[in-house]
Order: sequence, then structure tokens, then C-alpha cells
Amino acid sequence: MGHQATKPLSIIHTKHLSLCSTMSSTLNSLGATLFEDFVRPCLDIKLSDKTSNNIIKLIVVIVGALCVLMVFFVDKVGGIIQVGA
Repeated sequence: MGHQATKPLSIIHTKHLSLCSTMSSTLNSLGATLFEDFVRPCLDIKLSDKTSNNIIKLIVVIVGALCVLMVFFVDKVGGIIQVGA
């Protein structure tokens, strides 16, 4: 019985890991794209790699926080949007 209980948990764990990997890749590529397309052209100074990486990390944190806030917003307002449609 102990072996049967671990199979569903390992499937859930595998799906969770793949989801985290996909989210990480998406946020990192979005952060780098936003930095290269919008931030770097606005700066007239040459940035070191360390500074560029720190700015990209900050962008990723901001975008991630915005995504989490939008999830809560849609959760609260979702019923209102369905009634209005």
C-alpha cells in the first residue's frame, strides 16, 4: 500500500517541476527582452554584465509580482466579468 501512494505524488511533483521550469524560462526571456528593447536604449552609459544581470533580475521580480497580482484580481473580479458578458 505504501508504494501505491507514492505514484500519484511523484506525478504531481513532476508536473509541478515542469511548470516551474516553464515559468522560469518565460520570465527570464521576458526580462531579458524588456531590458534589451526598452531599458538599454534609454541608458546612455555602458553597463557591466553584473549590473545588466541585476536589472534583468529586478525586471523578472516586478513582472512576476504583477502576474501574481493579476491572478488575485481576476479571481476577485472574474465573477463580475462573467455576469457582465
